[in-house]
Amino acid sequence: MNFRDPKLVLVKNFRGNTKSFFQVSHLTNQEVVLKDVESGGKFTFPKKQLESFLQHGKLKATSIDELPPCLFEQPVTRRQTITKKKSDDLAHHEMERRYQYVTGVIEAGLPAYTEKWLAPYIEMRSTEIDDGKPPSWRALSRWMKLYIESGWEKKSLLSGHSEKGNRTVRLPQELDDLVNNVVRDYTRTHAVIRFTKAYNEFLERLSELNKERLANGLDELKPCSYRTFRNRFRH
Repeated sequence: MNFRDPKLVLVKNFRGNTKSFFQVSHLTNQEVVLKDVESGGKFTFPKKQLESFLQHGKLKATSIDELPPCLFEQPVTRRQTITKKKSDDLAHHEMERRYQYVTGVIEAGLPAYTEKWLAPYIEMRSTEIDDGKPPSWRALSRWMKLYIESGWEKKSLLSGHSEKGNRTVRLPQELDDLVNNVVRDYTRTHAVIRFTKAYNEFLERLSELNKERLANGLDELKPCSYRTFRNRFRH
């Protein structure tokens, strides 16, 4: 792989059909520094590790000519991402700050989001991105949870986004009853709650219910979100 190619762009695919794009910022004989095109965050990798990522499909190489030009217009520097203080855009820049921490954790491959692993990472990462007010390890762990559960959506890191997701959601009565029945039945029959499996069971029951509704000339019910369903186990 020619990491000196000025048109080289590396693409990382995440769940939820989201992507991050990286360009080579600095290169030595042993290491490659990548820069996130969107956030400006920088990540250092051994050259052999990057080549392994490319070989096994964890990263994909493409050319700047194959991507929308708007991705590379007015790139944001890592310092601008954190310290720019426009009153009408503070929430966006806070989201970018959190995103730099979160993507750094993912790239570092930390085995657990606990104090043991996150505390030293935060100390290192805050220096890399010039963040004078680094988060606590608990805050970063919460950001990781939000990011992953949202399907790797950056907007999940917006301030107040999680609180919006935790508000009580009003559902049609028939759908509300179905959710409660699935939660109750699953809790009674399973010692360990696997939320994804329970949600799939809910979707299967909803499919059967919608068949009955269509046969009776009624509209189909739309499923509630995974987050809304999961929150029912907490009540």
